[in-house]
This record gives sequence, C-alpha cells and structure tokens, in this order.
Amino acid sequence: VIFGHCPRLIKSRVLRYTYGVKLCPPFDPNKHKEEKKLSIAGKDRCRDCFDTLISIGTEVEIGHQEFEEYYPASYLTRGVSLEIYCSPKKDVQYIDDEDCFKLGELHVPLDPSLQNAVARMLGVSIKVAYTFGDTELKVWAVDQVSGNQMSCTIEMQEESIANQPSSPME
Repeated sequence: VIFGHCPRLIKSRVLRYTYGVKLCPPFDPNKHKEEKKLSIAGKDRCRDCFDTLISIGTEVEIGHQEFEEYYPASYLTRGVSLEIYCSPKKDVQYIDDEDCFKLGELHVPLDPSLQNAVARMLGVSIKVAYTFGDTELKVWAVDQVSGNQMSCTIEMQEESIANQPSSPME
C-alpha cells in the first residue's frame, strides 16, 4: 500500500515468489522425468521445465534487471513464447509443480525467411531483459536476427497473488 501512495519511499523489496520461464532444454534422463520427453526437429527435449530467473527471498532494488539469452528449439520456429511463471517455492523444476502458476506471456515472432533460418541454424538468439522491483514485471525481447523488438508489462501484485489459488491472469 505504501508503494502506491509514496513510490519514492520504497528503494527495494523482498520477493515473495520465485519467478521463471518455461523452457524445453535438451532432455537429460538423469535430470528429467521420462514423461516430459518430446522430440523437436529430431532432438529429444524436455517439456515444461521451469528456468529460474530470480528466487523467493531475493531483495531487489526498484528497476533491478535480469538478462537472459534464449535459442529457439528449431531453426524452423516461427515464433517464441516467453511464458512467465511464479511459485512460492524456492526450488521449482517444472511449470506444473504444485503451487506454480502462469503470470503472463510475451510472444516474439520470428522472421521465417531462408536467410534468417540459416542464421538460427548457426545459433543466433533472442535476448531478453526482465525488470523487477516495481509492482510490475517488465519484459523486453529482441530477435538478434531480424532486430524485431517486443515488450510487455505484467502486474505482479504479490500481496493479491498470495491469496489466490490460481493465476492472477485468469
């Protein structure tokens, strides 16, 4: 409540949730459940993995940024969806773990041209900045091949999230 009335008084906050994104990393039978295995472009991947951006209990200053770089699972991909999840637990492995829920999503369209497909085969990425610390999570992504930029803002409202069993986006 103080933040809404006097935002300049608040310099930092302690996160009440662990925030992460859904990924499909290469399947590792020593780490991943067999039922999470899927094949993308002839390669075994693990579906529904939770990749932690920042953990519960972390003190973040207003405007704190986390930077990530993602590589599409296939060079034929026409777009990448950055699905953002949160959980009241520190250690989260999958997005369907108990108490983990979807907070929001940003779709980054990818240029399907042959030239860009070749660049993706060579491992060109999507760079993403996540800005925490405010009452919102700001996500900014740029496709390193085409230069296309996308962004979104997701209300965090951690106090109201704590009292809801389902996603605040529903």
